[in-house]
Amino acid sequence: MINNPLGQRIKIARKKAGLTQDKLAKAIGVAYPTLNKYERGHRIPSAELLSKMSETLQCDPGWLLVGDNSASQKDDPELALISRILKNDLPEAKHTILRLLKDWKASKG
Repeated sequence: MINNPLGQRIKIARKKAGLTQDKLAKAIGVAYPTLNKYERGHRIPSAELLSKMSETLQCDPGWLLVGDNSASQKDDPELALISRILKNDLPEAKHTILRLLKDWKASKG
């Protein structure tokens, strides 16, 4: 079984929002199988998609990324920066975050 905290948080937020995978997929502009792969950990969504998900699911993008409820954005400047980048249209920074996430996942793998 794949250790997939990002996918688990997407699933938690989706269920909390009362959406099916199909409805969330349509809302963020991806195919159902693609969203399913994100939730199962077979793919990592782009920063742009994470931003769309957080808007659609009305959850904090920083929580989707790191999930640490104990660290508030006020106490964690890095988390606050990630949240601001995902909420704003900064494509270069979004790509950097995505690359860092992929590197982090590879190092845990």
